[in-house]
Amino acid sequence: MEVFDSIQRSDASPGKHTEGSFEYLNRSSRPECENIRQLMQQWFEEYPQAEQAELRTRLRIETKFREAWFELFLHALASRLGASAITHPPLAHTTKAPDFGLADANGDISEYLEARVVRGESVDDRGRQAVINTVYDAINQLENPDFLITIPRLRLVSGRQPSGKLIRKYLQAELSRLDPDRDQLYSPADYRDKDVEIEFRILARAPERRGTPGRLLGGYSGGARWGGAMREIKNAVRDKAGRYGKLGKPFVIALDVASVWFNWHEDTCDALYGKDCWTEGATYAGDKTGEGIFHGCASGYSRVSAVLVTDAAPWHVSDARIRLYHNPYAQHPYEGVLYRLPQARFDDRRLTSIEGLSLSELFGLTKRLPYEAS
Repeated sequence: MEVFDSIQRSDASPGKHTEGSFEYLNRSSRPECENIRQLMQQWFEEYPQAEQAELRTRLRIETKFREAWFELFLHALASRLGASAITHPPLAHTTKAPDFGLADANGDISEYLEARVVRGESVDDRGRQAVINTVYDAINQLENPDFLITIPRLRLVSGRQPSGKLIRKYLQAELSRLDPDRDQLYSPADYRDKDVEIEFRILARAPERRGTPGRLLGGYSGGARWGGAMREIKNAVRDKAGRYGKLGKPFVIALDVASVWFNWHEDTCDALYGKDCWTEGATYAGDKTGEGIFHGCASGYSRVSAVLVTDAAPWHVSDARIRLYHNPYAQHPYEGVLYRLPQARFDDRRLTSIEGLSLSELFGLTKRLPYEAS
């Protein structure tokens, strides 16, 4: 069974902001997309055959793609670590089933693994971003041989979809009166209507890059926000921690953090151990604020043995980060196959970072993009 369509591909155009991940990978003829397709197909063929059709369906639906991809990634990861990953192993005390049970050499499940994607945005955030993505794609319908534009600020006013036609008309008028030799940086150029306010900066292309029309947008508004992904990490662990009751074995929650606000180690430690309550290498006195998920492990959080955190994505696996964060109060301390990965664990109540295998080593990938076999 093939994940992607068996077709001749000739479209090497960049991905659109409104284009889904699967849609782009499926149609693009770019070498990096072909390498991602091959890697995903390799992992897919290793996935249990009885589960392949359902997984393929989810991979081809944009709203389910990232979650399905992460499950595919975790199955491949467990296999590279020497474990046999059993999908949705049945439990005697509930009709719910974890994503994976990792089996030992005798075929007996020795630990459970649950997957969750952390996006760091609300439904409203995603709705606003969809409107903005449509604006970006409308602007990129304009091409110019001499200039690029960046957008330091974009504010949606009415909640309605702004008119891409009016925005392009404004930009075309601005660009037509500029000379790239004279107007190296034209800023600001402000566009306003009843639906949107946009600040543009127009930059001349380098002389050697002029003459061939290209995509107009060269930079985007990143927005602003206080804090990182700590809240989303805590919510994700809360949602999964008690879902399957008492398992009697180590239980690891795996998080794929897709948030642009993610501050990696700091956000994760703050979420799990309490903000400002931990210091690398120092004795851990416990969560004095009560903000960390593992604060005294009340309400069943001691059932979580560890949290596996990564920022892996289809577009970057070889250089993605991954680390296993141990629960100092776990009912079943973790000592399974994930021990071969980088870890944050407590030795004599000191939080210590432990080196481990990188994803590039495990999957046999170089640290350069596009992916190539090592």
